Amino acid sequence: MADQAIYVVTHVDIMNKVIDEAEAALKKYGADARGEPGAVRIEVTQETARRNHFTILEVWASMQQFEQHEAAAQTRKFREVIQPMLGGPLDSRLHYIFK
Repeated sequence: MADQAIYVVTHVDIMNKVIDEAEAALKKYGADARGEPGAVRIEVTQETARRNHFTILEVWASMQQFEQHEAAAQTRKFREVIQPMLGGPLDSRLHYIFK
């Protein structure tokens, strides 16, 4: 499975008073991640009914490339920036597609 694409779904709940700052940080994260090796698709969505709920949808070519992304300086920086804005912990779940 190590050479198979990995699908990552991350739910991000933000405190209401910092939604605009969080939107900017999430947009930057998405743009930065799209430029990384192994990034197949990166989408950042915002819930229509609750503006402080976001979901990051990522597809990485392999687990190794996802792990490199997780260790990258820009990913660590994003987590540092977003951490004080969170209303709850980041909820990331990794998936493979059955073949």
